[in-house]
Formats: sequence, structure tokens, C-alpha cells
Amino acid sequence: MRTHLLSLAANTEEFAPRRKLIPEGRPSQTLFILTAGWLFESKLLRNGDRQILNFRLPGDIIGIECLAFREALHSTTTLTHCTVAPLSVGDFERTQREYPRLAAALFLMTLRDGVIRHEWEVNIGRRTALARCAHLFAELDRRIHGRRLSLDGAVPMPLTQEEIADCTGLTPPYVNRMLQRLREKGLIRFENKVLKILDRVELACP
Repeated sequence: MRTHLLSLAANTEEFAPRRKLIPEGRPSQTLFILTAGWLFESKLLRNGDRQILNFRLPGDIIGIECLAFREALHSTTTLTHCTVAPLSVGDFERTQREYPRLAAALFLMTLRDGVIRHEWEVNIGRRTALARCAHLFAELDRRIHGRRLSLDGAVPMPLTQEEIADCTGLTPPYVNRMLQRLREKGLIRFENKVLKILDRVELACP
């Protein structure tokens, strides 16, 4: 199974930041294995506002929902320079048939993504502005550490205040104030696109 996974990711393509891999509302017959960089999934409202739904990290398979729907439910865009391995729907479906353990692992990944989205819904619906930012940092820190992408206890965090605002339902100036409060409370160090959490216990209840 490992050999098969490596073969699927053997042929890669490079994408610059801010390139759409999957446009919302259009059919997509290609999935992507993200091998390097960050992506984000988002929906664009008629008034031009953007809601970021999730961040994608190396190891994620992008576009699985396109198997169930004729058109993409949201856009998937590169946040940083990215390396991806394109995967046709046919190859993906054949992989599921021939490697049931891999299919089960992908199903668990889909369940994990659903849990993340549920937490983000709670963020926007009920958590305070400070708690929204704290939860986002705690979640991404855990996901990045889980994939062994951390740097001496710190994690790469290539997010602007605008992007943090678009996933927390806040405005960039308000995000700026929340970041200052998290720093003043001694919970995080966030500079030069690198995040270090100084107190994980307190960050969980800021």
C-alpha cells in the first residue's frame, strides 16, 4: 500500500501562491495530493466577502467531495507556493477498490475534516473573538505537529491578519487586537510567519 501511495504522488506540479486548483461551482475531474505548501478552501459571497472553510496541509487529499457532487462546493486555492500530485477520479476510485485499507483511512480523514468544520461552526456561532483566534492557532499547531512539520517547537504559520479574519468571522483590525492580547497574556509568539505557543493549557481557555 505504501508503494502504491508513493506512485500516486510521483508526478507532481508546482503552483504559485493565489492560484485556484478547484474553482467553486465548476466540475472537477481531478483530485490533488498536497505534498508541500498550504492551501485553503473558501466560498465567495455575492457581496465579495470571503469565508475560509479550512486550511489544507501537506499529506491532505484535495477535492474528495467532487466525487459526490457534479460541481465543486467551494474553491480550493494555494496560500503559499505548493507542490501537488494530480490524481484523476478514475485512478482514485480504482485505488479505493484495490486497497480497502487505504479507502478506510481516507474515510477517517473525511470524518476528521467534518469534525474540524463543526468546531469552526462553533467558533463563529458561539466563541468570543479571542477564543476564535486561540482555537485556530491551537488546532493548526496540533495538526502541524502531528505531521512532524514543526521547527524546534514552533510551526510555520503563513497567514495574514486578513486570512485569519476570513476564517474567524472577524475584521482584520479586530484580529490585530486579539493577537496583541494573546501576546500580552503570554500565550503565543507570532512573528515572521512562525507561531510558537507558549502556554497550551491557557490557550485552550484564553
